[in-house]
Amino acid sequence: CLGLTYKEDVGDFRESPSLVIAHALTGKLGSRVLCVDPFGRTVEGQKETAGLTLVELEDGLARAGVVVVLVPHKPFRTLQLPSAAQVVDTVGLFDERAPALVEVAKTVA
Repeated sequence: CLGLTYKEDVGDFRESPSLVIAHALTGKLGSRVLCVDPFGRTVEGQKETAGLTLVELEDGLARAGVVVVLVPHKPFRTLQLPSAAQVVDTVGLFDERAPALVEVAKTVA
């Protein structure tokens, strides 16, 4: 999961829909779900992120089979996504490169 904050380029995690999605995915898939946020230093140890596996961006991308973009943080805008990874782009950050994967969404719903 790329991005956990309430909105882009801020460190506010209160009532973030991205956290709801990340927790739901983790509930279904366990520790296979990796979460990345440029504001990770403020995420560590907060009750909202308890149970989530937080990793650095490079590590998360290297290990990802599916990349779920939840928040369009500026650091994500120039990413070179792994060619083997499927992308679920919920915010339109990689529109031309990342069609919606409805079947993937159905399997975790």
